[in-house]
Amino acid sequence: MFKDPVWLAGKVSASALAKRFEAVAQNIANVNTPGYKRKEVEFEDALREALESEGLCSAKKVKLEVTDEKHIGSSKSLEKLLKDGFKERVVTQGAYRLDGNNVDPEVEMAKMTETRLAYNGIMRIMSKRMEMLKAAMGGK
Repeated sequence: MFKDPVWLAGKVSASALAKRFEAVAQNIANVNTPGYKRKEVEFEDALREALESEGLCSAKKVKLEVTDEKHIGSSKSLEKLLKDGFKERVVTQGAYRLDGNNVDPEVEMAKMTETRLAYNGIMRIMSKRMEMLKAAMGGK
């Protein structure tokens, strides 16, 4: 079975960014809804912790290769993140308008752009990874 931690980290990131797209789109769609509270999806800290536990993003750790999930050093934190998904959080503090709505359209458009750029970056990384794997298998 193919287990590539870089590919798995890309899948987790892409999944979380897609969830963030949905939350920001809902916020923008409800910009004029009285009392609507905006939603956020935060995943960067959880992803960083999972990558550190896998030994992928810390210079202090050496990743131990294992052939079985029961071996010492085996970690399923990235797989757990992908399986569990990322939760939306409703932001209740602050009101942008007098009717209780706290969605600032300019902030949401900036978040949409930031999320789109991050998603495009992850897709490029995954595309390059696929090209590398194809070349390693003898493809063109």
